[in-house]
Amino acid sequence: LDGAVWSRRDLDDDENLVRLARALRKLHSLPLTGRVFDAGEAARQYAGKIVDADARLVSQSMRIVDEMPAPRHLCCCHNDLVAGNIIATPQIRFLDWEYACDNDPFFDLAAIVAHHGLAPARANLLLDEYFAGDGARWRSRLASYERFYNAILWLWEASRVR
Repeated sequence: LDGAVWSRRDLDDDENLVRLARALRKLHSLPLTGRVFDAGEAARQYAGKIVDADARLVSQSMRIVDEMPAPRHLCCCHNDLVAGNIIATPQIRFLDWEYACDNDPFFDLAAIVAHHGLAPARANLLLDEYFAGDGARWRSRLASYERFYNAILWLWEASRVR
């Protein structure tokens, strides 16, 4: 695709966050894929590949994943929304769909916020646009998913160190 692949800096622009929230609403309204994200299985696979890691951190991350309730609402999710997987053509498009499947939309929202370390004001702007001005109501749920995302991300990153 012709366009500009995003970097972390693109998430500092208010208009970009608004455009991203709108694109996410469209993504999350697509038909279900029929394949549900199994976070526990993914985490166990990652943990099984970790060599020479702090057992306490592995255990802590696994506990966070295992304690997360099952998704309340499934929709088509990208599940790997890092800035490098977002391109402006000028419309917002998403690249690298290998992890896409049905999941809670908060996983995608949390990936954007947690992976890029967005400040609370930036996260609130994203939520407000995604939920048509009602973002504050969902802040605690996003925080739970950020913790969940970070645990899975840590396991994934630790499993890739050789």
